[in-house]
Amino acid sequence: MGLEMPRFMLLPESRKGRVLLGAAFLLVCASLATGGYFWKRHADHLKSPAYAVEQLNEAILTKNEKLFATVFPSEVSDDFVLKLMDIIPDDFRSQEPRSLALQMRALLNALLLDAPAPDFTQACLLPILPEDFFRQLEKKPFSLHKANAQLAVAESSFQHPSSKEEIKLSLAIGRSGDRWNVVGILNARELLSTYLAALKQEQQRLDRLLEGEQARHLRQMAHYLPDAVCTAGPMRISGGHPVLVLSLTSAPNPGPEIMESWGMEFPLTDDSGTILACPRLSESGKLLQGNELRRSWTMDLEEEDFIRLSAAGKLHCRVVPLYVMLDDGTMYSNDPRWLKRAGQKTTPPAHP
Repeated sequence: MGLEMPRFMLLPESRKGRVLLGAAFLLVCASLATGGYFWKRHADHLKSPAYAVEQLNEAILTKNEKLFATVFPSEVSDDFVLKLMDIIPDDFRSQEPRSLALQMRALLNALLLDAPAPDFTQACLLPILPEDFFRQLEKKPFSLHKANAQLAVAESSFQHPSSKEEIKLSLAIGRSGDRWNVVGILNARELLSTYLAALKQEQQRLDRLLEGEQARHLRQMAHYLPDAVCTAGPMRISGGHPVLVLSLTSAPNPGPEIMESWGMEFPLTDDSGTILACPRLSESGKLLQGNELRRSWTMDLEEEDFIRLSAAGKLHCRVVPLYVMLDDGTMYSNDPRWLKRAGQKTTPPAHP
């Protein structure tokens, strides 16, 4: 009994058929090889820093808080604060690093979702990020600049809201097994220093505005209290009770507004200029245009104060206006906390 030879699929008898079959076979092999190549490239891409950058940009664009936390974990906030503890302003030194890091994270999450940050974060957190931080990053997504086997750098930039200075943001992207994610902010110190410098410039600008506004308020108070002068001296009234008698006069109110109330302080000095007392007084009552301001007050004194003022000889009195309230609700004040914009109507606060 003879052995039976294995049977193979019959090849086409014609040469053309055999060529077509071979071409089909090669096409299938090429497709499999190409698919395998692209699958491997895709698998490698998922394990690359470029993919981490893509995810970060996607999280920012879609406001995906969970994806953002995956690519930009909370440890980055910890690292950021710890790097800056030696240059954080004194106002924040009392804050624990962990507390500052949590506040930083709360701010990032709020800005990512385009939501208002918690009050405690706005009040306590270092002002490093503008309110439209993530909206700016949407327009300038992160790009991968350089990478090696363990570390990569992604960069973007945002604009300071007041100085309009372009500030670079450099992120370190590290490898942990097959995954890559943000592990730190490379230019943390530069970032904070740039912001603090910009904030200082902004504060100086605001201080100049405040000084100008305060000077305007002082001029307005002098306008409504022209040529105000005072006299003061200690005396005893019936029964030997010690009092300070204070008198004030001014030229007529030039108007055209009516004064409703006003407050002043009266530094009392001796011949050498030493301030011995500084009483404060406030008055309410309409002072029409053309009316003079004439007032006198008697204030109780302690016996030791009476002796001290009496021993000083003639007292010199100055008038320092504290505020002037007009009948239309406009207030002028020499207290920076009370400064109001020109023409603003305001409910008067408690007088000093």
